[in-house]
Amino acid sequence: MIKANFSNLSLFELNLIVSCQAPIGSHMKNDEVLISVAKEVIEASAPALRVAGANCISEIRNVTKIPIIGLIKTVRKEFEPKITCTLKEVEDVYLSGAGIVAIDSTLRERPEPLKNLFTRAKSLNLEIFADIATEAEAYNAIDLGSDYIGTTLSGYTSQSSTTIGPDFDLLVKLIENTSSPIILEGRVSNPDQLRRGLGLGAFAVVVGRFITSPRDITQAYLSVL
Repeated sequence: MIKANFSNLSLFELNLIVSCQAPIGSHMKNDEVLISVAKEVIEASAPALRVAGANCISEIRNVTKIPIIGLIKTVRKEFEPKITCTLKEVEDVYLSGAGIVAIDSTLRERPEPLKNLFTRAKSLNLEIFADIATEAEAYNAIDLGSDYIGTTLSGYTSQSSTTIGPDFDLLVKLIENTSSPIILEGRVSNPDQLRRGLGLGAFAVVVGRFITSPRDITQAYLSVL
């Protein structure tokens, strides 16, 4: 099994992270389909991937050594956070072969304490990609030992406002006030936004649906007609 992480790669090599996932209701929400999508992205020389689900992570890890941000996404009626929220899910990401685990690091109520998840990830030598929505959540995640901060959940929680496009303001504030690698994620829909994020000092930029979802790409083209 091949393992890799971000720490041995330069900023230039990590300009883009491609998220190979599919939302509920998508015809692409199928492991075989998403694994094929990931392989296509790898053939296009993507520097790193963000992948959900132990089976998908494992299958993709077996064919590439590029960094994989792994996560387990689980919908729970009693809790809003969905991204890697239990010790078992952290362990599943580790066993699947990812070197980095994405964890919902918002300050919302959750099934298990965030500190416990970070401690377990560190004990497994997993790097931690903290998905946050606000400055306070970012600083808390840094205090707990996160390796990377992603603006992933900005605009998707009641504690944050939705911006048109990526939350560049949050990105800049975190870059100015922390020494952690800050990754722009959320509503990145074109190369100009990727270029702007990197120009502002982002460690990397995550792009998902506007690379991997034919539905979203088609709708974007139709919206200009």
